[in-house]
Amino acid sequence: LCTGGMNGIFPGMTTGTTQNTGDAAAAVFGQGVVFGNLEMLQYHPTTIGIPSKRCLVTEAARGEGGHLYIERAGKRWYFMQELFPEMGDLSPRDVVARTMFFVRRQADTGDQIYLDLTSLPAETWRGKLSDLRQELMHYLSADPKKQPVPVQEGIHYFMGGILTDAVHRTGMTGLYAAGECACQYHGANRLGGNSMLGAIYGGRCAAETMLRDACPLMEMPPVSAAACYQDAASPALIQRISGILLGGLGIVRNAETLQKALEELKSLAQEQTCNRRELDRLALAEAMLRSALERRESRGAHYREDYPERDEALRQTLAAQCTGGSVHLRFQPIPERRSDAIPV
Repeated sequence: LCTGGMNGIFPGMTTGTTQNTGDAAAAVFGQGVVFGNLEMLQYHPTTIGIPSKRCLVTEAARGEGGHLYIERAGKRWYFMQELFPEMGDLSPRDVVARTMFFVRRQADTGDQIYLDLTSLPAETWRGKLSDLRQELMHYLSADPKKQPVPVQEGIHYFMGGILTDAVHRTGMTGLYAAGECACQYHGANRLGGNSMLGAIYGGRCAAETMLRDACPLMEMPPVSAAACYQDAASPALIQRISGILLGGLGIVRNAETLQKALEELKSLAQEQTCNRRELDRLALAEAMLRSALERRESRGAHYREDYPERDEALRQTLAAQCTGGSVHLRFQPIPERRSDAIPV
């Protein structure tokens, strides 16, 4: 599998491709494949809404001198520069996104955050950011060279996914995973360029492993995916699951909102008779919420306001598995050597 992140679990709310429906991840999870760190969702601080997804406003815009601000008491407050004077707008993504969340909650601020690019020199627009300018003018009908861009946090990358060993085998014989669909390289907070590591190195590593394993696997009976997924998932159900997940798995989390989301998910599952595709999606959603509830600490992209500190006892992989229709979680040590990283 090299199907990318679980964008289709959150339709319209991620920067990833709309061709990813989330069904591949849900299907293998429903068949018992072990996943890891499902609570680790990276929110990018600067996105805009476009049809069917979020559009990324590249960090290069802030790298070239763009600044975030919010209206406070009728004036522009460039909050990242004030609150984080050392790194300012170039602070890590989780820090910027979390700060945006908190400044909007203040009593004297507005609801909208803007990215101010109006002071960038003309040569920057002509060279490094020409594509960005054209994109923003197309979608917003506004020129970022002349007026600030309204931005919002959007789900950008899934650090969690299918748990693999060091050579990209999963816990299911004959199944391999590479790229963003795999929980492999990114820990709790992916760095910008590391997706290339998973795609290029991970893809090659998985291919080499498949070739080494090919002879005994050729004796395995064929499996028909169509036999499992004859019925489509209801679009209305997909949207409701997404709304429930967003309510629990936001930038800032706590036990109350996560427990509420789990109760809503349980009620939703009881409202109707679900087909196999829908049951798998519900199980994966449950695993994501329960993983965030179980990790009682703040680490990387996972921030619990009721557990704001990092707990080194929880510096472990949180594995999730669906067996017999039930979701089971367990913490397991991070291997000291990559050769030991074999899921069970």
